[in-house]
Amino acid sequence: MTESVSIPSSVHIGVFVDVGSRDETSETSGSMLSLKNTYLKTAINTSETVNYGITQMSGGEFEMDYNRENSYYHASCLAHDVVDVFSMVADSAFEPKNFVSSSVGMYKNSNSHKLETHLGGN
Repeated sequence: MTESVSIPSSVHIGVFVDVGSRDETSETSGSMLSLKNTYLKTAINTSETVNYGITQMSGGEFEMDYNRENSYYHASCLAHDVVDVFSMVADSAFEPKNFVSSSVGMYKNSNSHKLETHLGGN
């Protein structure tokens, strides 16, 4: 977590998880992409709509990036919104996903693969 010295102060929050797509087995292949597609959905404390609202209210942004080595959840917001945004980032990174979010992830995965094929990507 870092805070800028400008006024109003901007805070950047990051959660680094040392797990990436390289750690997937044949049974869990695609799990990181599914988490990427559902990073705002959590099962216990929050939902996609609430998380989106927190991000919009704070005037900040929130994203999840992953690669073969690790996953990185990062957000930025104004200093007075840190408690809410930090809770949202922690929930999204560490709370278990539910059946609905898993289903959404699988649906988005299949469509993202179709789009990549259409665009000629890999």
